[in-house]
Amino acid sequence: MRERWQDQESTYGNGSRRRWASLLLWISAAFFVGMAVLATVSDNGFLEWLHLRARYAQLEQLIQRTEEQNARLAEEIHALKTNYASIERYAREELGWVKDGETVYLLPHGERNDSAVR
Repeated sequence: MRERWQDQESTYGNGSRRRWASLLLWISAAFFVGMAVLATVSDNGFLEWLHLRARYAQLEQLIQRTEEQNARLAEEIHALKTNYASIERYAREELGWVKDGETVYLLPHGERNDSAVR
């Protein structure tokens, strides 16, 4: 009879341990899944990192374009300070100035005479 009682005790003990182990496993899995979701969607998570990386690339391109524009403008400023032809070109193109004795023909916007261009 004692053997039978020990068999039942070990069976119940193992089943209880298995249930606790299984419960602990499920709780741990739920915790890690929750942490993974939190790490993905939180304010400092993976999605935010992806967004910031794309924004960083956009800003790098903007900086590159701005630096190129600054270099062009610096060249133009230097040319306007040192070259009379550059000053005259700027006055004609940007300000619409003409020399004495020149005749200016103004065409309506949108109309273009292609035969004169050839």
